[in-house]
Amino acid sequence: MYSTLLKELWSEHYNMALNKLNHSKDLGSKIEAEFLVGEWFKVFDLIQSIIFYSSRNEHLGVRSENYRVRTNQTLEEYKSAYRFLNEQIVPIISETEKRSLELVLESDILSKGVKEHLATALKLYSDRTAPDYRNSIKESISAVEALCKQITGKPKATLGDALAILKQKKNINGALLSGLDSIFGYTSNAQGIRHSLKDGETPPTSEDALFMLVTCSAFINYLTSKIVDVNHEIL
Repeated sequence: MYSTLLKELWSEHYNMALNKLNHSKDLGSKIEAEFLVGEWFKVFDLIQSIIFYSSRNEHLGVRSENYRVRTNQTLEEYKSAYRFLNEQIVPIISETEKRSLELVLESDILSKGVKEHLATALKLYSDRTAPDYRNSIKESISAVEALCKQITGKPKATLGDALAILKQKKNINGALLSGLDSIFGYTSNAQGIRHSLKDGETPPTSEDALFMLVTCSAFINYLTSKIVDVNHEIL
């Protein structure tokens, strides 16, 4: 069971040809060097890859979750500024914010599109070498848009159109929907989020991207709680 994981790390994480892997000691030496002398973000990248590939192995799935829990405990013990969330190591956020994101990513009710948009937003936000805050924000609001389309059954509707339907038919507070519509307007008109940056515009910051991640995940959870039936299916 470990041989498959080793091959995936060798070929996918290190981008090495499998015919160059002569013995597991080759990979062991490479991993040891990464931990001892590698740059800090490469160590985190390696830990993420171990979790990612082991979670997809039928024999290692449970162990990967235990590994993730223990890794978080170690990061907390040594006062690291990072924690595991889903399958990403991200800058520290509050437990409430972390749980809000987890509820979306682990949901059995939400569509694949909703979860993929939010997972991509998280990945772009937490990239340790080249974070992409503009597209993280775009993906966050796209997750909300995907949910609204799922709820209304209107796959071609704009977010504004879908929100109008929700206001009329789903008994959801109009002020809250108007607030979300305003946030959507922000992504359409500011800081090059849904268009190219203009001269003199300041790109969005990590704080902007985190705000959108947390706000959109919270709104998704709110909408979901309002429109699921007793069988946990979307009405």
